[in-house]
Formats: sequence, C-alpha cells, structure tokens
Amino acid sequence: MMGLNLGRLGIVSRAIAEAWTPAQLWPLGASSPGLWIDPPYTASLFSTSAGTTAISAIGTVLDTSNPVGLALDRKGNLELGPELVTDPDFNNPSAWTPQDANWVVSGGVARYADGGLAYLQSNDDVVITSGKTYKIVMEIVEGVFTISPMAIVAVFNKTASINFTGYQTYDSNGVKEFVFVASASTTGVRIYGNNGGLSTWGLASFSVKEIPGMHLSQATGPARPVASARKNLLVGSNNLLDAAWSSADLSTLSKNAVDHNGAANSAWTMTDSSAAQVGYSLNAVTFIAAPYTASAWFAKTSSALTAFPMLSARMSTPPTRGGVFVDTTNITVTPWTSYGGEILLPVTGTITEETATHFRVSITFTALASSGFVMVAPAWSDTYSGVGNFVVGATGTAVVDSLQLEAGSVATTYQRFNTLSDYDASAGPTYLKFDGVDDSLASAAFAAGTLTSSMDCLIAVRRDSTANVILVSNDAGAGNFFGCMVSGAPQNANDAGTSSTIWVDGTQLSGGTSVTRGTLEAAVTVGSWHIVEFRGLDLSIWTRLYASGYSSFQLNGALGGIQLFASGQDANRDLARAQMAAYFGVTLP
Repeated sequence: MMGLNLGRLGIVSRAIAEAWTPAQLWPLGASSPGLWIDPPYTASLFSTSAGTTAISAIGTVLDTSNPVGLALDRKGNLELGPELVTDPDFNNPSAWTPQDANWVVSGGVARYADGGLAYLQSNDDVVITSGKTYKIVMEIVEGVFTISPMAIVAVFNKTASINFTGYQTYDSNGVKEFVFVASASTTGVRIYGNNGGLSTWGLASFSVKEIPGMHLSQATGPARPVASARKNLLVGSNNLLDAAWSSADLSTLSKNAVDHNGAANSAWTMTDSSAAQVGYSLNAVTFIAAPYTASAWFAKTSSALTAFPMLSARMSTPPTRGGVFVDTTNITVTPWTSYGGEILLPVTGTITEETATHFRVSITFTALASSGFVMVAPAWSDTYSGVGNFVVGATGTAVVDSLQLEAGSVATTYQRFNTLSDYDASAGPTYLKFDGVDDSLASAAFAAGTLTSSMDCLIAVRRDSTANVILVSNDAGAGNFFGCMVSGAPQNANDAGTSSTIWVDGTQLSGGTSVTRGTLEAAVTVGSWHIVEFRGLDLSIWTRLYASGYSSFQLNGALGGIQLFASGQDANRDLARAQMAAYFGVTLP
C-alpha cells in the first residue's frame, strides 16, 4: 500500500490515520459504489484479461513485456465471496462424476492416475456468471512427477465447450491459486487433468469463490498498458562502462572507490590527466518539454582544487547546455553563467544530501523536446571565477556514484537502473504506463444506478506529452466523461451530465463546476505527478467505466491509481489525497 505522509494534517489526523486505509472510503466493502485501482499493490495486476497469469516482478523483465490485462478493484480488500463448490474438500464422492477411471474420489482426495486428458465434473450447480472474476484455490497432494511439469489443470464449463482458465501446469505438491474472468455463464464446472501418462497426483481441495468489484480489463493484447516503476532515465546508472555511456579522454575510469553507502568498489574514479582534451562520461536521453532533475553523489576531498568536477545536461535542438561546477573541498555548487557557442540552459544547483564522506549534487532544469545527454566530468575549468566558461587545459580527479535523471523538480531516492530489464522497482513509484495510442482499461457493463449521483474521485496521473486526454469515460468515444485536457480549450473539462468541481494537488481550479479543458490542462503539467480530484460527480446513468478509453483522447503517460467513492467523506478523502501525494512525491498546500 502507498506510503503515508501526514505532516500537514496535525496531531488529531495523524492519530486517526494510524489505523486508516483507503478501504475506509467504501464502508460496505465491495458492495459500495465506486472502485479502487491501485497499481502499487501488484498482487492486483494480471497480464491477461482472463486473469490466470500474474504480471512478472517489475524490474526483472522489459516493461514492454509486462502488460496489464486485468487490474482488480481493491475497494473490498479483495475479500472473496461465498464458496461456490458444494464439496470443495472431496468428502462426498457422489458430488462428483469422473469421466473415466483416471479420476477417483475417495478419502477426501480426488486422485488423477496415469492417462490422457480426462475431467472430473461437479454434480451440483456451481454458478459462474459471465464477466465476473473468480479465484480458484486448490491443494495438490500425493504428486509423483516423473517429468516436469506434469500436473495439468483446466476448468471448463459443464458442457466442456469453454476453457475458463487455460491449462495451468505444476510440478510440485502444495496449495496453488489463480484468478480467472468468466467468458460465459454456466451452472457447473469440469476439472480437466492431464499428465502425459507419466505421473500421478491428487487434489485435497478445490475452491471457487468470486472476487467482487468493478475490475478493469483489456482483452486486446497490444492495447494493454504496461506495469512499470521506472523513474531513473539513465541506463547503467552506476556503470560508466555500460554501452549507454560514452566516455572520452579519461586517463582513469575505474569502479574502485567507496560509494556514499560505504560499499567498497562501488564508486567510479574519473581522472583527466591531459591538458589537451577534456575528459567526460555522458549518457544519451530523449527529453520532453518538462522539468527534469539530474543528480550524482561525489566524494569529498581535502585539498584545494584548481579544476572542478562538473554535472551538466545538454539538448541538441537547438544546442543548449547548462550545469554546475562541484567544489568537493568546500562542498558547494556553482551554476554556469555562460557557455561558449551554445545557448545557456538555466539550472538550479543544490546539495540535497550529505554524509561524512560524500554529498549528493542535483541540477534542476526545464528541458526542450529534444535528444540530448547528461554529462559528468572530473575537471571542467581551470579557474573558479564563477564565470563558467569552458576552459581547455583542466586536469583533475573526481569520485562519483549513483547517477540519476528523473522527471520533476526534486531529486528523489536513487534508483538503480542497470538495464531495461534489471532495475530496482522498490525505489520508484509503481504505475501503469499508457502509450497514448490505444492503451485502455474498462470495466464490465453494469446497471445504471450502480454508481450514484454524488461521487468523488482521486486520480494520480503523470502526462508524458501535451496530447489531448480524457481520464475517465462511460464509453469509448461518444458518451459521458470527466477529466478532459486540451490546451487552451474553453469547453468544460467534464461533459454536461458529469459536472463537478475540480482540484489539482489540493487546490481548487477556477470555474466552479465549469472548469475548462484548458484550465485543467495547464494545471496538470507535463512530466510531473499530480493528484487530480473531482468532487460531486453525477455518474448515476453510467453503465460502464473506461480508464483512458475515449477514442483520440488516450493517455500518453502514467496512471498511479484511481479512487472513486461516494461523496460526503471529507476526512477520509483528505487522508486519501495525502497518502497518494506522499507516495508519488506531490507537494500539497
């Protein structure tokens, strides 16, 4: 669950919040109106709309290989409904009909023997409803697995024409569980088993229960958002010999020094001993027109410097560059005031953290939409005049580690980013990344009146382009919506039937219940996380809910969560906003 930062709420609110969770916004649990989509709770995310396969651990595979086809609604804490199987523990053999002798139910175990595909059918009704989400929990016992995997289980409807779950394969005993979304309604199930004729195994239990809620899914593979926790944009963030870095004219570039955490051989010694050239390492990136912060840890030095390490950024179109000199003896940073031959990029240099031996330097700047790079150098100027002109002839040494480039105006906790499929997901907020083309998620259809005429909604979002966007809609392109952003547009951000007041990062936008699309677009700045809030939504006629599903208005950016709940819960709403803001690094008033 998201972290909680309640410094502004006071002692009373802190005391209330000690036992508080967002689930309190839905006092009736899963039967309360609304939904809670919470990507940081990765157990609620599945790679396919059928729900049978969990997403991969974020940071261990390519983000593009980690699609989200199903996001479960957490408003009921994912508590399960009643047991749907009459004899889940196989205590009553008459409750089951085996297809053939390969299945035998006795002594509290349904045993599958050597043989081909065969089913065990429930005799009593197991009511499965199309579009609803279910969880199967079963215990495999007595398995003798001669090859792997050899316990193969699938759940079909009673007529055996629809495979609800796909074939789940196991090679060990124990409790197994998986989720599926019913593709049809049925009043019974068949458990199919297989093992290739080489293994035996049994089931000590088989449970089917509904996971109630307004879950969101996407059946079309290419239109699924992906799960990500990336914030550091520098590939090889602590490996200056990685192919992502280009280094030149350094006499020493070796990972042989102690880093800011005290780990040996974890920081880079960079030495430029030639007065003829300037040594450096740079990492190429593509910027959007938005604020960025680059940061790096530097080791402190005791001797006065005649040449100073440098941290800088450059955009190629038009050639624009800015950075800071880093005085590792006096622990100061000095921004450049000019750069010969190129446009100066204004930067704000800050020392954000410090230990006894190291300090972290960050530079914040507003980038142009352009390719470019972040650069670190051990000796950039042979004078410390404050003028900041490039001077050939500087020599010197610097020890650096943990380089980072991130969107926004604050240097956050360092995230190790080795490769696109190897990064530290725990250091970055987890979110769903939408491509701005066709990525979307949608609920199953529901009856008008399921949502009410007075609802509030909190959405954590980061726009990664200036493209038009609608956050939530009732259909894919012709119906009700709220959260429309179009630069300078005078029309309402919500359609006429879904008016509300709108707040961004805890501040109400001008316009009352008629906030314009242009006003909302200007408040939700590109490249930074924001908490967008709608109060008093009338959703009583809605019959479906889409996230980023409105045609030509799909989100190009990140969705951190949606909390939709009944109005009139001001204290809980304030706590939810504070928690969401703390997790995504949003400053509230």
